[in-house]
Amino acid sequence: MIHRVVAVDQERLRREAEIPPEVGLVATVSWTSSTSQMSDSTRPIWLTNSGPCLLDAVLPGDKVGGVLRIRTTVAIANAPDSRALGIARLPGSVLAEDRAEVALEGTMSMFPVHGVDFSHTNLHPSASWHLEGSPDLHAPFMGTFRLLLNRLDTELMKAVERGAKTTRQQALVDELTHGVAVLLLELAVAHRDELSDRDIWPADSVGEVLSRCLAQAGDLREPSGPQDLPRFRSTVAGIVRAGGQGRMFE
Repeated sequence: MIHRVVAVDQERLRREAEIPPEVGLVATVSWTSSTSQMSDSTRPIWLTNSGPCLLDAVLPGDKVGGVLRIRTTVAIANAPDSRALGIARLPGSVLAEDRAEVALEGTMSMFPVHGVDFSHTNLHPSASWHLEGSPDLHAPFMGTFRLLLNRLDTELMKAVERGAKTTRQQALVDELTHGVAVLLLELAVAHRDELSDRDIWPADSVGEVLSRCLAQAGDLREPSGPQDLPRFRSTVAGIVRAGGQGRMFE
């Protein structure tokens, strides 16, 4: 469910946009899911001078996932009587907007997961998992990143299956989720300078996903030498846990 509160200083907005009093203002919330590319919106709600406007919407859970992009807009509802140039005239013309993103799924749902016998690859046969990816920040994340699980680790393979989990299985999944999230954050920190070159990366690109990871890291940078590595690793682990990934403190 989406719940948005819209508070507009109508006097100031009308003055700055030169909107005459006979023109009504409406607020609308729209959203797009990064996984299904499904888009929808609420019905426009007329704004009054009586206070904030509340917009609620129930989204179909089977059709949204990944990152939900939410856009809240204030637009004109009808054309003004005047034909003056330079002011919004068409109904639906947006005067103000607010954008927000909400991650609906955890780290494990960000990319495809495949079971592979590591003994038949160049990966270490005793490793439980491996994250494949690309350094190309413009590449689509879903098309270049995938999580490989070692089929030799039968306990982990069983734990990641859908359905109810034992305490032991949940602990294994938490450990995996935490480890993958740590690696993604370390990749983001390693690409900090490149990621900082742009304010906005293409939607669902490697750069956009790593930029979201980097936003959690503050001013954290790669260790300058071996003496800084222990502090760096514990800091990354703490940031990831604070972000809700892996086993939580009780």
